Amino acid sequence: MNDLRMLTLRNIAVWDTGERIDLVVDGVRQDALIEQNARISGEIDASDWIVAPGFADPHVHFRDPGQTDKETMMTGGNAAAAGGYTNVLIMPNTIPAVDGEPWNDAPFDVENVIDFLQRYGCIYGVKLPVHYDLSVCASISRQGLKPSNIELWKKYVHGVDDNQKTSPMKKHPITAISDDGSAVTDSILLDVLKMAKETGLPLLEHCEHHDYGSVNEGPVAKILGVGGIPASTELVIVNRDIEAVRKTGVHVHFQHVSTAAAFEAIRKAKKEGLPITCETAPHYVALCDEDVLKYGSMAKMNPPLRSKADRQATLAAIADGTIDMIATDHAPHTAGDKAGDFANTPNGIIGLECAYGVCRKVLVDAGYTDDK
Repeated sequence: MNDLRMLTLRNIAVWDTGERIDLVVDGVRQDALIEQNARISGEIDASDWIVAPGFADPHVHFRDPGQTDKETMMTGGNAAAAGGYTNVLIMPNTIPAVDGEPWNDAPFDVENVIDFLQRYGCIYGVKLPVHYDLSVCASISRQGLKPSNIELWKKYVHGVDDNQKTSPMKKHPITAISDDGSAVTDSILLDVLKMAKETGLPLLEHCEHHDYGSVNEGPVAKILGVGGIPASTELVIVNRDIEAVRKTGVHVHFQHVSTAAAFEAIRKAKKEGLPITCETAPHYVALCDEDVLKYGSMAKMNPPLRSKADRQATLAAIADGTIDMIATDHAPHTAGDKAGDFANTPNGIIGLECAYGVCRKVLVDAGYTDDK
């Protein structure tokens, strides 16, 4: 029985006022209703429930196209919905990358990967349970050699085209520029900031660069016998970009910040009035590098989990408002990928389904922030 029907949630609480309301939800599958009474009456006693706005996540990797053994747009959307997210921003490290370049051997009649993601629902005949926007690559194929061609992708940005109209190609607009997974290289940074200024888009910066290492530099790296990544790899990029913001006035948003020194630099730049924002992720809030000894490659990520002192600095930066938002950096891999030799396993951890619970326990229950 897959008949759709209306379902009334009786006496549900409104999250910020405590007001009690009845909420009518349309299009519910009858076979999804577990309670027998709900199937008969179309009502549920929701007095123990709370209705609240959905979360928005500015940093997810859905792996589609190119790595659909790890995640698809649909499985990623389902994960977001399960975690209470209604809006996400997809990073551009797909295969091919989201850079606007022609996708000549595409298995579909699409112009490029942006076009594919715009029309994903129509191509597969599905409706995703989450709204999504797109980030475009700062460089062609995210190689850091040449800036992406703005003429190929600016038509997907709201308010940039000549007719100023919303078209089907802007159902899922480009709302940021990023080479996430890699910092924008020195050689193209000013070109990328110029594109950001022309389009009014922020640069989302992977504020960390290293050519060697698998975990945070320190005792854990020595125990594991792998190369360590110093905290300075993050600060170097943060300081470089802060100086670039002073010169250009372009909004730069630092992704997954993880070290005390970087937070302090960002804190000072904000006091200066520069257009800088930043995020951290639930794993940097809840874990430190010592947890790698427990979880192994499942806790391998980039930037790596940092020291206990850096974790405390992260909590302090949330409490004082230095951190503007918490983003999951949801980055799925297969179990097989994560089961290999530690030094060679890929970076990344999932987060959409558990982010709220982690943050609630670590931040709200512990008193670092309130539940509003």
